Amino acid sequence: DECGEVSTGLLGERCSEADGGVLNDVNLLVHVSAEPRNVTVVSFPRDLMMSTPECTLADGSVASATDYSAINEIYQRAGLSCVAKSVTDL
Repeated sequence: DECGEVSTGLLGERCSEADGGVLNDVNLLVHVSAEPRNVTVVSFPRDLMMSTPECTLADGSVASATDYSAINEIYQRAGLSCVAKSVTDL
């Protein structure tokens, strides 16, 4: 199940009848410092166009690097670790 148990419970048919795509709508980078405790959040627009590095997927295959793709497509194409790697490179 692409949506997961929690998402399916919250979203119902909107999740189970999805068009098969896995595009994220929100991209937040959160940093929580130790002392003093501060939280910093940076939001990246879902249509932010950026280059992405080559990334290894969970199954061991490799997603090739891109010169120009929307940030919300990275998760579907290459997984969460590639989203983190792309934002780090940015």
